[in-house]
Amino acid sequence: MLGTRSFAQEKTSTMSPAAPNSPPPDDLESMLSRARGGDEQAQTALVQRYHGLTVCIVGRFFTDESMREDLVQETWYRVLKNLHAIERPEAFAAFVSATARNVALNALKREKRFEPLDPDKFAVAPGGDRVVLTSQLVERALQHLDERHFTVLALKLYAGMTFAEIAKSLNVAVGTVSTRYYAAVGKLQRAVGLS
Repeated sequence: MLGTRSFAQEKTSTMSPAAPNSPPPDDLESMLSRARGGDEQAQTALVQRYHGLTVCIVGRFFTDESMREDLVQETWYRVLKNLHAIERPEAFAAFVSATARNVALNALKREKRFEPLDPDKFAVAPGGDRVVLTSQLVERALQHLDERHFTVLALKLYAGMTFAEIAKSLNVAVGTVSTRYYAAVGKLQRAVGLS
């Protein structure tokens, strides 16, 4: 099993924020089993598949790249250290999400800071026939989604999960996942002035 923080740092240091589709349930179950047994290749594969999800969640709270990287590494350290706590493979993405959120919230508490919404930062620049959105605008809009909507959106977009996989992971109906997802998309569109 994992013994030092440097393992998580090594696994996350060279990864891009984009996450591939989630693995098939059987593949994930096998990977988790091997990772619990100390298989570094399986641990690395888990980190690679869900790295984008952790970046997205931590990025919701911190815009500073250095701080985000530190918190993503801390998230993976905790996830890999606590693989034994995951009883069902389909709950892994939700476990990663909750861990990333908790790490970020703890960091906010330590720093005793919260960046209030600044309406001036919601600048939408016209670009001919299109609207150009700044990444800062999108990040701010994501920060103001409630936890239920943000989790579904992150699992769908960053972990590549289907509505059925998300429903199983969160133990809710598929219709609930669909409603939350489209509500989140609608809130984001309104926040950035697209609807």
